[in-house]
Amino acid sequence: MPSLFGIAGPFTGAAGIQMSLPIYNGGLISGRIKEQAVKEIQAELHEKSLEQESRMQFDLALSHIGEAQLAVKVTQEQVQIAQEELVLARQKYSAGSGSGFELANSQVNYANTLDLSVEAVFNHELAKVSYYKAIGNFEGYFRSETHAIKPK
Repeated sequence: MPSLFGIAGPFTGAAGIQMSLPIYNGGLISGRIKEQAVKEIQAELHEKSLEQESRMQFDLALSHIGEAQLAVKVTQEQVQIAQEELVLARQKYSAGSGSGFELANSQVNYANTLDLSVEAVFNHELAKVSYYKAIGNFEGYFRSETHAIKPK
């Protein structure tokens, strides 16, 4: 008795297999390969662009920190000078040799330098925030008192 794949039985008729093999596909496969190669090159260029942008942000943030630190130092010196001028103006006014205008002018100057000093400290803190953003570790800002940032 005839069998097919180990199954015994009377088999009559015909059996066939149909298979399709493309002989020419119009360059579809090579076109897809080229398209993927172009996409890979674009991705590499985008990655390099992001790396350059990140490095530029880091360098800029570090430079802002240096500038801000210098501004804080300068404004602190200005506050000290304005405070000394205010003390002298008060002494002169108390002694009768200074005018009220001179005293008021010294007070205004002192208040303005204090304002500039606060602004400089704020800008320094803002520069530190930008730095930690550039390195991708904002949590480091809250620990920055123990880790001083050194400008280039």
